[in-house]
Amino acid sequence: MPRAIFCLIVCAAFLFGACTTAKGQYRGIDEKLTRRDYAGAIAQIEAAKEKDYGEKNRVWYYLDLGMLLHYAGDYEKSNEYLTKAEDAIEELYTESVSRGIGSFVLNDNTKEYGGEDYEDIYTNVFKALNYLALGQAEEAGVEVRKVHVKLSKLEDKYPIDEEDVRAKAPPVFRSSALAHYLSMQIYRLEHEWDEAEIDRKKIASALRKQRDIYLRLA
Repeated sequence: MPRAIFCLIVCAAFLFGACTTAKGQYRGIDEKLTRRDYAGAIAQIEAAKEKDYGEKNRVWYYLDLGMLLHYAGDYEKSNEYLTKAEDAIEELYTESVSRGIGSFVLNDNTKEYGGEDYEDIYTNVFKALNYLALGQAEEAGVEVRKVHVKLSKLEDKYPIDEEDVRAKAPPVFRSSALAHYLSMQIYRLEHEWDEAEIDRKKIASALRKQRDIYLRLA
C-alpha cells in the first residue's frame, strides 16, 4: 500500500478517533483537510484547546496537532507534540496501573483520556517519518526500535485466543503493518538485510492476523 494511503488512514484515525465525543473542534475540519488547508486546521484545533479539549483531553489535543503539523511540513514541531502525546499516554497508563485499572482508556467522565494502543504506536511511527523528512535517519531508527518494543508488549498483552477467533470476537490491534513497513525501509537504507526481511514477513503476518481491522480501513 502506498505511503500516502497509509498516512491518510492514520491521520483520519487520530483526528476522528474520538467521534463519539467530538465537539466543535472538528466542525468543518474535513473540508480544510480536503483542501490541504493545514494552517487553517491547525488554527482551528489550537483555538479549541480550552473550550473543546480541556485538560482531560490533552492527549487528543497533542495527537491532533502533531498529525496536522506533520502534514503541514513542520516536522520539528510535529515531533514536539507527538512526544508530548507519547509522554502523557505513558504517564496516564502508569497512573492507571497504580490504581489497578491497567487500561489505556479511562472511560469514567471524571478521568483523563489516556490514549489507545494504536495511538501510542503511531506517535513513534510518525516521529520516525518526521525524522526521515529532516534527514535524520539515526533518530528515525530510534523511533522504529521503540515501535518494536511496544508491538512486542502488545503481542504479550493480547495473545491470540483460538476460541475468540472461532467465535469471531471483535478484532484487537496487536501489530502494525505500517510500522513494520517503515522499519523495513529504514533497515534497507542501513543495509541490514536480515532485519529488513524479518519486518517484511511481519507485514504479511499483521495483515493476515488482523484481516478484519485492515478490511475496515480499506
